[in-house]
Amino acid sequence: MFDGPSFVVNNNIKKELDKYDLHGIQLCPAIVIESTGWDEGYWYLNIYQYLDCWDKDKSITRPLKAGRDIEDTKVLKYHLDKSVLNKIPENNRMIFKMGGDFYSHIFIHEKLVTYFLKNNITGIRFFKVSDFEEGMQI
Repeated sequence: MFDGPSFVVNNNIKKELDKYDLHGIQLCPAIVIESTGWDEGYWYLNIYQYLDCWDKDKSITRPLKAGRDIEDTKVLKYHLDKSVLNKIPENNRMIFKMGGDFYSHIFIHEKLVTYFLKNNITGIRFFKVSDFEEGMQI
């Protein structure tokens, strides 16, 4: 039903995300079922559009198979293409899935990461793009 990784947020986080004009994202109502019952106060973050903004010359990559498209490339270390990002208003790129690579990692703007950390949000790990290397997410 959904393409790749994403996450579920509670009503408070949804209210924070609603402050931004998030492109390519839907917040779908979700029900969390536990052994003690269920809770309807959640939202699934469906990211259906990708933003291809990694610098193909500076990033470290490995093709998955010879002769395949760039989308079949495994990016081991990202460098973002500021010329692409600077053309997009900041509020439109607060959360996005990376396009043009095989794994389509989720990128979250530092402003939202600060909000998540300040509010002790759990269940998600954050890495600075400059520090991240493929495999750290495991």
